[in-house]
Amino acid sequence: MRALCLLFSLVLGSVVLQRTPPVKAQKTARQKSPPAKTTPPSRLAKPEPKLPPAFFPVRAQGKWGYIDRAGKLVIAPQFDAAAAFSDGLAAVKSGSRWGYIDTTGKLVIPGRFDTAKKFTFGLAAVREGSTWSYVDHSGSVVAKRGATEAVELADGMAPFEEDVKGLKGYIDSAGKFRAFEQFTMLHSFSDGLALVATGDKCGYIDKAGKVSIELKFDCDILKFRGIAGTGQIADIVIIQGLTGFSEGLAAVQVARKWGYIDKTGVFVIQPQFSGNHVFGAKGFSDGLASVIFDKKWGFIDKTGKVIIPAQFDGPAVFSGGLAAVAVNDKWGYIDKTGKFVIPPQFERAEPFSDGLARVYVDNKTHYIDRSGKFVWKPID
Repeated sequence: MRALCLLFSLVLGSVVLQRTPPVKAQKTARQKSPPAKTTPPSRLAKPEPKLPPAFFPVRAQGKWGYIDRAGKLVIAPQFDAAAAFSDGLAAVKSGSRWGYIDTTGKLVIPGRFDTAKKFTFGLAAVREGSTWSYVDHSGSVVAKRGATEAVELADGMAPFEEDVKGLKGYIDSAGKFRAFEQFTMLHSFSDGLALVATGDKCGYIDKAGKVSIELKFDCDILKFRGIAGTGQIADIVIIQGLTGFSEGLAAVQVARKWGYIDKTGVFVIQPQFSGNHVFGAKGFSDGLASVIFDKKWGFIDKTGKVIIPAQFDGPAVFSGGLAAVAVNDKWGYIDKTGKFVIPPQFERAEPFSDGLARVYVDNKTHYIDRSGKFVWKPID
């Protein structure tokens, strides 16, 4: 019995010892260091957003088809000409007629047009014989314009002139026509406003037709026959001395100097940039605008501060942080600091779109990615 009590005491003591809070040990060199600080999830680099599928027209062995971003042929070369996809459809030419395909390559609007422009806001401008019209995704005509060339819808509307009645106005994405007869010239909408003219004075209207900025600026309206964007001979009209709005500002020339106004018509960047009545300042994109000074082109921000000094042969626009620019007749791409990220090497270069850019080497179409790597070279 005495031995049993002793054993019970030892066990109880062991339990008590285990429950007693441990004595705080002194710091030693072998003590574990505190856990490393971690970056809060909100500060971690966000993954690159996944881009939706995109297809690009290419020429291979005398015919046109389409590739994806990796340069893989996804629609076999079979067309005599092909345009870029827009609104899910692309204009393609077989023989002498244009129609439209979807992203599977299926012909959804049979070839019956002499000219076919891209779809925007659900409508496309097309020409059959001498008549221009707008068609929807089914190929049905929603509005006829007549012999005057139709332009693509921008901001959901397009300038429209009825040949029969001679009325000027705008057509919207539903095909509805609204007349604005008080103006002699109508320009496309951009950033919610449209440039309009009466005589030699220009200003801006909103989509309701209300004058937002008084027609007080001098402008010239130049009309001539030339090669339109479709490659066809057409009547071309240019309003000189002003541009459309982009990112809240529009370029305006006063006393042979270009500056920028806001949507109240007030100059926020005073006229100071040289150039002729057509070229001197371009619209803003990615927060920067291309302007000419010292007979070269550079870039300014929305305060008028020079961000990239004048050094380029012509104007350019930023798209996704890169701009195609020319130096000594060779094209490359710069970032928003003015640093060349793709050296000048191309005969021509277009802005990046959907991850790729079209460039020209030996007068043939190539595609590059944002690193400058060729993803497509022509196969002939």
